[in-house]
Amino acid sequence: MSNPDVRKLTVALMTSCALNVTLLFLFFYTAVKDWLPSTYYDCKPCREIEQQSPLVIDNSSKEVIRYFKKMPLEWLLARLKNQQPVENGYTQYDLALAILTEFHYFDIKRAFSGLPQPEQKRTIIYGKYRDGSPAELTVYPGLSQKHYEAIIAFVQTERWPLTSKGLFMNLRKGNQDPSLADAFLLTPEFLAVELLFGRGIVSINKKELLSLVLQADWTILSTFANQQKASQDLSASQRHRFLIDYMEKKSKTAAHLLLKSDGPAAALKLDDAHLLLLLELLDEKSPETEKFALDVLTSPRSDAVRKMAAARLAVPIAQKIERMYLVQEGDSLWKISRRFNINLDALKSYNKLNSDILKPGMSLKIP
Repeated sequence: MSNPDVRKLTVALMTSCALNVTLLFLFFYTAVKDWLPSTYYDCKPCREIEQQSPLVIDNSSKEVIRYFKKMPLEWLLARLKNQQPVENGYTQYDLALAILTEFHYFDIKRAFSGLPQPEQKRTIIYGKYRDGSPAELTVYPGLSQKHYEAIIAFVQTERWPLTSKGLFMNLRKGNQDPSLADAFLLTPEFLAVELLFGRGIVSINKKELLSLVLQADWTILSTFANQQKASQDLSASQRHRFLIDYMEKKSKTAAHLLLKSDGPAAALKLDDAHLLLLLELLDEKSPETEKFALDVLTSPRSDAVRKMAAARLAVPIAQKIERMYLVQEGDSLWKISRRFNINLDALKSYNKLNSDILKPGMSLKIP
């Protein structure tokens, strides 16, 4: 074999070896690369179907709060079992509890009965109201596992896990569930009203009292209950003041209860303004209403009051009405004549009296 042929064969063998070595290296590199974990800069985005659920939901706390505010009570109660984080360390459970407490009157104090009340409170500003004031929500972070378990147990065992105000507001909205009314009748606020009227001469049942307190806003009932807690005033005058507060809110039930429980006293002791209001609300004719109107006509009242009382008696306003006066302890003919600005002898003659002696309870005609 000549030298040129040997040289050609040598070059071909070297080229073949180089190709084989290159192929072996590529095979080895590919195998090792698939076996070793990828470095962070070699990772590629996985397909959407291969992605796992995120540890934190994408919505911010503000968006979750606005969403939760639209939920009904039952849906929010179900969220109390969801501890998925939202942001800033808050969970869906934290925000649901805050919404329940702020807008649905969830009774967190009763839920934590026997446990320390939450010490940590945080305020989240999630927007603005129409008047420009910040919309704030109080969150209770850092609750223990026992607190969490107590809330879940409270929700599962209580038919109405609401504060007194929450029960009141649901009744005012027209909820007719008998269990709701039964729950409200056991609240401290209603029991304070029941105790006050339990001291009266005439018995007032719970149904009438419930109808009364629902005819005005929560503020009147709450203020009254707080005052009673401090003073324990169960007097008739306190009962009158309580009913007058409701009458000023145009409560017809308050007017009828005042007439029912203290009609004669109201005719004598109420001032003209409140007496006019009472007669205005007593727009249904009944024997009790007519008797009260007649009692008003026997007392020295303004023309406006007498006209309103006459209207309740179905007496024409222009008609002359004979006044009657009920003799009180300590009265005398002289005092009564001076009071009504009439002649003493005329008063005595008009009533056909043979003596000047008067007895409490006697009725005198006033000319």
